[in-house]
Amino acid sequence: MGRSCRLVNGRAFKPTDWTDEGLPIIRIQNLNNHKAAFNRYAGVVERKFLVEDGELLFAWSGTPGTSFGAHIWQRGQAILNQHIFRVLDYEELFDKSFLRYAINDRLSELIDLAHGGAGLAHVTKPKFEATELALPPLNEQRRIVAKLEALQARSRRARGALDAVPPLLEKLRQSILAAAFRGDLTKDWRAKHKNVEPASELLKRIRTERRRKWEESELAKMKAKGKAPTDDKWKAKYKEPEPVDATGLPELPEGWCWAPLPTLGELARGKSKHRPRNDPALFGNAIPFIQTGEVARAEGRITSHSTMYSPFGVAQSRIFPRGTVCITIAANIADTGILDFDACFPDSVVGFVADGGPIVASYVELFIRTARVDLKRFAPATAQANINLEVLGEVAVPVPTHEEMVLLVERVERAMARVTSAAASHASVDEQLLTLERAQLAKAFRGELVPQDPNDEPAKEILAQLQAPSGGSTSSLKSRREASRKRPSA
Repeated sequence: MGRSCRLVNGRAFKPTDWTDEGLPIIRIQNLNNHKAAFNRYAGVVERKFLVEDGELLFAWSGTPGTSFGAHIWQRGQAILNQHIFRVLDYEELFDKSFLRYAINDRLSELIDLAHGGAGLAHVTKPKFEATELALPPLNEQRRIVAKLEALQARSRRARGALDAVPPLLEKLRQSILAAAFRGDLTKDWRAKHKNVEPASELLKRIRTERRRKWEESELAKMKAKGKAPTDDKWKAKYKEPEPVDATGLPELPEGWCWAPLPTLGELARGKSKHRPRNDPALFGNAIPFIQTGEVARAEGRITSHSTMYSPFGVAQSRIFPRGTVCITIAANIADTGILDFDACFPDSVVGFVADGGPIVASYVELFIRTARVDLKRFAPATAQANINLEVLGEVAVPVPTHEEMVLLVERVERAMARVTSAAASHASVDEQLLTLERAQLAKAFRGELVPQDPNDEPAKEILAQLQAPSGGSTSSLKSRREASRKRPSA
């Protein structure tokens, strides 16, 4: 690169230099994101820092994988900021677009040579100048660029089609869930099973079982304190969940009914009383500790964990059993996942322990996914939106008969598995397209992408002229080549 061009670094601006008017300042984010706002400068600028449309620029500092790279500027006259080189005086050796491709083809090598940490690194000028590039004849460079641009136009069309897939898959997920809780997914089953027990009977059994468990728990507590009851008055302390006011709620299929979420199980916030929350004493190898991010990434099932509580951590928390539905109430609102193991979690997660067994837990988890948008409407307009236990306690759940609930969960999970398979196929095709684009560039710089023309002036002759005693720079090369063209051939 040092023999092929001249590099001019941008100006080091200070925040106090910025103005509301004047020429835009080209920063690295303006190269990588055309929507990024400009800082401006209204003062006098040296000519070497002015950039015009069509100039080749190289960002040599930033975050590896996102900031480094060569760009052709096309957004009007501007001022170059530091950490970006103007790449000049290359025209006698390189086609501009070819040189941009060639530099970007060596980015991995350049980043490996960069100084700095993982967060911010920079390529020094000597290392950039020492980078070697393939030098085909100029005409061949132009043929390579034309071929690459044609191939990349096809890639862009393919990528445009691929980019449309994830939103469609998300719409499909939502339509599956919506159809499920309207009763559409199991409509055929209801047509064949007219005389099944209504959902109200299922709820009655759940309420009865829940009250029995509460009475057993309360009685055990009293006996442990040596205060065994002599009558049943203590049972009056039990509070049944408030019934649902179905006014304004959608009409349900025959046999279904609305029920408040607490009717189907216990809702309780996670617990982490100790402060500070990151005290090393809390962590060890006793019980998994789940946080909101792990629930958000769960896609329905929480099958792994990255942190564990120590016995001390467990003592100031609460253990929720396997099968608990975790619902986030801060940061990401109403993300859900079912625990595949006993675990603790903080009060930014609510646990739902179903009274009706695993099938009810699965059903509720799927319903919360459907109702997520509505739940977010309850979140206060604060910097970090959140919902609370009271809001979740008021959520009305459409409950089908038990047999239909089993079938509904099975059909939703089967349909979701097909969507997940389609998403995996999409990711695979996306990766294949990226591999193909890299292969095209590699082929170009091996000289295999376009045919060679024996009439092209060999690159070695250009280099020989560059090294001739009459000069040594690309600026003198141009005049020598023009003179050689005017001399009559022998």
